[in-house]
Amino acid sequence: MENSIIQKTDNWLRDPKRLYVVGLAIFNLCASVPMKKGYGAYLNDFDEEVKPFDARFNLLINKVSAIHQNMKVAPQKYLEIDSQESIVSKQVRAIVSIKAEQDKVYQDIAAINGKVEKVAVLNTALSGRRYR
Repeated sequence: MENSIIQKTDNWLRDPKRLYVVGLAIFNLCASVPMKKGYGAYLNDFDEEVKPFDARFNLLINKVSAIHQNMKVAPQKYLEIDSQESIVSKQVRAIVSIKAEQDKVYQDIAAINGKVEKVAVLNTALSGRRYR
């Protein structure tokens, strides 16, 4: 059970540098239908990286902790999830990769905006000069 979903859940809960998207993948994979109905839409509705100590992140930690307690009580219930988990791992890696690409695009846009502002300042300075 070294690489089981139970072990991965335990590792995620113990990791102080845990990623929101990894916990969300655990939640989406392991939460009961009522838990998903109650919290799934809220937890899955985010536009940018959710930071630690954000209310959404804290709620996710609480829900994954509840799932982890259920795993300890009825581990056999989660054995079939282990086979599905590799699919989710690929999805998480894809999301993290897309997020990194998105961050780079935002940095590039910020750099371009900075250059546009410099050009505007130069144009303003040059338009104030009179040529003979």
